[in-house]
Amino acid sequence: MITEINETNLNSIRNPVFRSQAERYAEIYRDFIGQVRQLGMDFADEDRSQQIHEHITTMGKKAIRTRRITNASVGMNATSQPN
Repeated sequence: MITEINETNLNSIRNPVFRSQAERYAEIYRDFIGQVRQLGMDFADEDRSQQIHEHITTMGKKAIRTRRITNASVGMNATSQPN
């Protein structure tokens, strides 16, 4: 069984070694979120990927052209060298 570990359930971990490791990773996560927010970005409170996908599909059915950017294309553009 896989259980998501977060601030609210750290105390439920009985093994002190595992709890210590979980606390360490929870702190790393907190620090990461804080650093991203300092840059002026934020994270959504909920996963809206399904609604976004449905919206894009609906737009496509209405003949609205969208441009989909994938990680691969972004990576290729970032590493492309001008000729």
